[in-house]
Amino acid sequence: MTSDMNWLLQASGGGSQVRSQLDSDDGLSEQTRLRVEEWILDPGNSGHNEDEPQPDVLSPAPDNIDDRAEKLPGYAKLDFDERLRHWRESAVLKFNSGQYDQAEAFLQMLLKLSEGVNFHKDETLELLGMVYCRLGRWDEAEKIAHAQFKGSDNVKALLIASYSRLHEWDRAGRLLSQQFHGRDETLEILGLEFCQQGVWDDVNKILGTSFEGRGKVVEILANALFKHGKWEEAQNVLRESEVVGKTGSDTMYSLAKTFYDRKDLKRAEHWCQQAAIRRKALVEEKYVLFYLCVDLLARIYTAQALSVAAHAYMDILPDGIQGMIL
Repeated sequence: MTSDMNWLLQASGGGSQVRSQLDSDDGLSEQTRLRVEEWILDPGNSGHNEDEPQPDVLSPAPDNIDDRAEKLPGYAKLDFDERLRHWRESAVLKFNSGQYDQAEAFLQMLLKLSEGVNFHKDETLELLGMVYCRLGRWDEAEKIAHAQFKGSDNVKALLIASYSRLHEWDRAGRLLSQQFHGRDETLEILGLEFCQQGVWDDVNKILGTSFEGRGKVVEILANALFKHGKWEEAQNVLRESEVVGKTGSDTMYSLAKTFYDRKDLKRAEHWCQQAAIRRKALVEEKYVLFYLCVDLLARIYTAQALSVAAHAYMDILPDGIQGMIL
């Protein structure tokens, strides 16, 4: 959630301040506030027939909601801003408690009352989009996500996360074809999450898309595959990656050690060379890691009876490094 939704964080973490304004002598008491909510959310009082079509996602709430609230003690005394604050706080409280159907009703009420005054409309639409995601009402959530308002990108990001976790890749793909704020960060988080869960096919789905942070996911995936004993898969991932940092080079070094121990010296040489190239480029405190690669290469060439190459690598090792395979 963005910093633009400070009102949501304030209401969820500091709701007492908002409530104190409503509990003043001229406002709603807590008991009355609850009665307002119960009245509005009671299907028996709504007059709505379940067989009737639902209102459009961006249309205002039913006209009689605020009219019915007018009949309750205290509510009629609230001024316009106090009423908006009441509906806003009610929506946030219901959202935070997981009562998404009820949160929707209050958000629709807030949109209705604030028509023409732009009272936190962007934040209200953003929260409404999140409500629809939580309820699995995807078409309504997408309609909000494609509306023009500040915060629509956050709804898109939540939709992508939801679709990916549900393996709804066609739906996710339509959103991934667009560029928007938060897209790359969402894909990186999902890729790392799927790596941690060991759902490799889902990780590969994420990696099928170009995004900033993709290299990090590739490194984590290769390392996770290696730790699960999937050495061939780890090698394939690393071969396809053009940019590999420390995590990737660590996996390459681990592969080299594994193949060395298994007497697969050709593959041990290949991955140790790759790790050495990348570790040398990392410089600074990573020098020791580079020399560990050099030491392993000297061992590999010794095992291959390539004494000239082995001694060449041994000669460049600093004191104390030779023979230190970690």
